Amino acid sequence: MSDANKAIGEKILAISESIGAVKQDGKNTFSDYNFVSSEQMLFILRKELPKHHLAIIPSITSAKEEISQTEKGKQVIRTTVYMTFELIDTETGNSIEKTWIGADQDFGGKSFGQAVTEATKRFYFKLFNVSSQGDADPDSKTTEATSIPSAETLINRMTEAPSLDILKKSYQQIYKYRLNFTDTAWAKVDKAKDQRKKELT
Repeated sequence: MSDANKAIGEKILAISESIGAVKQDGKNTFSDYNFVSSEQMLFILRKELPKHHLAIIPSITSAKEEISQTEKGKQVIRTTVYMTFELIDTETGNSIEKTWIGADQDFGGKSFGQAVTEATKRFYFKLFNVSSQGDADPDSKTTEATSIPSAETLINRMTEAPSLDILKKSYQQIYKYRLNFTDTAWAKVDKAKDQRKKELT
């Protein structure tokens, strides 16, 4: 590792430690779960980045749109964006670049902006190891070891839901695994949920 990369890495670690656990300020009303909003992340970083002399410049390298229709004939646009994030050490001028991908879909014309927002937020989440859970002492309570299910298992839970109510509750339960999957993998889970919702409606 070069000295330049080491210095930027140390700044990332310092920001990660300073951020700590982040409060969930958003709520998905359909699936009834809470989440950390993009606005919340940007608010935090507006303070942390200048403090540690680190700048991040996002740019969109390309985008792809896919248009489909629901069974009721309503148009759905799914946008995938490919982005580059340049991390700049403002004390030395050294920088590194990282690529990222994000996707979202919408019935209107908002899918592009939503995909950019999703990609940016997830990049910051992964870069700074953001958690919405408190840093509890692992010895404060004893729990059984748990494993992360595969995307296929989660998809099966969506497709086998016998009712809308169970579909909603199942999605709420599995969303805790969201950060363990790529946007592409989780998009398949969302697609299975949306398809099952249409079948049950």
